[in-house]
This record gives sequence, C-alpha cells and structure tokens, in this order.
Amino acid sequence: MKNSENIKCVKLKDALVKRIISGEYPFNVQFPGVHKLVAEYGVSYVTALKSLKLLEEEGFLQCRRGKGYFTLYSDTNSRPKAKCLNLVLHQECWERYSLQLEQNLARFREAGWNVEIVPLQSTDVHEASVAINSPDAYTIFYCLTADWGRFTATFPLVCNRVLVLGKLSGSPQVTSVICDESQTVSQILDYLRKKGRKRPGIFCGSLENELEMYRLAYWRMSLQNAGLDTAWIQEHIFPLASGNDGVLTDSQRKDVCRQMTEHLRAHRKDMDAIIVPYSSTAFKDACRHARINIPDELLPVHIDSPRWAPDDEDKLPTLDHNIAAHFETALNILEHRHATGKKETGSWYFCQPLGVKDINK
Repeated sequence: MKNSENIKCVKLKDALVKRIISGEYPFNVQFPGVHKLVAEYGVSYVTALKSLKLLEEEGFLQCRRGKGYFTLYSDTNSRPKAKCLNLVLHQECWERYSLQLEQNLARFREAGWNVEIVPLQSTDVHEASVAINSPDAYTIFYCLTADWGRFTATFPLVCNRVLVLGKLSGSPQVTSVICDESQTVSQILDYLRKKGRKRPGIFCGSLENELEMYRLAYWRMSLQNAGLDTAWIQEHIFPLASGNDGVLTDSQRKDVCRQMTEHLRAHRKDMDAIIVPYSSTAFKDACRHARINIPDELLPVHIDSPRWAPDDEDKLPTLDHNIAAHFETALNILEHRHATGKKETGSWYFCQPLGVKDINK
C-alpha cells in the first residue's frame, strides 16, 4: 500500500476512534461497515477496510463473521452495577479442573456474584474480548498464557475490571494475584534439605518473564547462602523455550521433553535434585530417555502455575500453590472495587504457598 493510502487509513481510523470514544457507538453495537464509510467519508474501499482492520487490531472493534463489526469500547470510569464476573481460562483447564474451580467459585456465589465461565481455545485473549470489555462485568484470568496484542490501545479502559490469577498479566496496568516466589524457593529448598539433597538444578521458562526472574533471583541467593558456587548455580539454570508457559500442546510437550533430555544428559552427574515446571509427564519421559532413575538418582519437585495435585499418572512431589488463597484474594479485591469504585491497577498481591506435598505417600 502506498504511503498516501496509509496516511488516509490512519486519519480515518483516528476520526472513527473519536466517534467511538464520544459514545456515538456504545459498547457491543454494530459499527458502520466498509460501504457506509466509503459513502460518508469519500474514501476508497481499501482505505475504509484497512481503517476497520486497524480498529480491530487495537481492540476498539470486533469482526463477527457474517455480521460485521461491533464496538468493544466502554468508558474507563465505567463500573458494573451488579456483581457479575467472567472467569476466562483455557478450555483444557476448565475440562480438567472444573470441580476444583467450582469449589473456589462457590465463595463468589455465596457473596452474591453471578459467575460465567469463558473458555478459550487459544492464548489469544481477543477471543474473550466481549467479556473483557463489557462495562457490566469484572473478569478474572486464571492461570493463562495470554496474548494481549489486540488490547494495547485499550488497556486503560479495562484494567479496573480485570484481575489475573497465577501469572503476571503482561501489562503493568492490570492487577495480578501470584504466588510468593521467595516462599516458593524457601519451601522447596527446605523439602530438599530434609531429603538430604544439596545440589539442585532448576528448569525455568523465559528468562524475560518478570515473575520467573523474581523466582530465579531468590534461587541464586538461597543457593549461594547454602555454599554453592555462583558459576555452578548459573550452569544449572535450564531455560525451556516452550513458546507457551501455560497449557502445552502435544508438539510443545514433545519439544519440552527434548530440551529437558538434553539438559539432563549434560548435567546428570553433578546434581541430585531438579525443580520442574510445566508437564511432569514430559519430565518423566525425559528421564527415561536420559536413563535417570527418579527419585533415587534425581529427586524432582514439580512447580507449576497455581493448580491442584497432578493426575495419578503424574505423581511427583509438588509445591502446593494454595490456589484457594488466590481466589479468596481476588474476591476481596473485587468486593472492594465494586463497593468503592476504587482500583489499584498494576498491583501485585502475593499468596503464600503451602509447602511441598509428597503425594506418593
């Protein structure tokens, strides 16, 4: 597309944003289509279409197949009048843990909240854009790897109605309820010391993830205080490039297994324990490939996003993230916001884990 055409697209997009923000097109109403914009603004079909696509990419509109474009904008100061809550999570997570989730959501219902489940098929949060942007409901993201790309221009409009449980949101404007990683490290090391294990390695996700960096900082400091050499500690931090630090696809799980196998083969001789995120099944497969006997040769401790004990086939000692405290904290935050209209966006709320559970016993 030529530069002049790009300029026209941006100018038209900016003009339409002003009309949306003014309230001319309220939340979830149909927006003028390409032909109407061509007639009203005297622009080309390409310019009108590109402008609508830009509005969709920035989160102001949603395209619904066969129906057209609908507005997603709601005023930044809007507050739900009723206690309505959307729980957004992966479809797989809901299918596996609906019973446990319902037990925690019962607290909300007892407090008068109407709860709706919004399952996602992918990590693209835009799937749930109507629920997130609705001025009539709050939203909790549970334990979700989220692609917020199409919310970059509209975060200030939703941040007072959104909470993220178990992970950092990816935006400094959205409140996150997370496990206290300093306690995570402390409780895992206490467990390993009681088992006589003094040289633990650790698998981790992206080193650019702020919460991961926070955990690793305490990890390094704790192992240094225990007398391990700094160089040894650094060599035994194993990043896993999974592409997704939430629910893993089959191909991602195989790739994680491959990476784990390579690290285990290279360092099996000089460590006696290992901290494992993600799928414990992938880790056990990696140990089989590397011919490592667990837990005798290598004692694993499973950590993950806040969740419940692994399934029967995945039995490993597992850190209890105290998920009930996450939901209780979220309930207290939303009760306060609903009662007062005040928000503390960008805050981190820490929940203390409950120690390592040796679930084989």
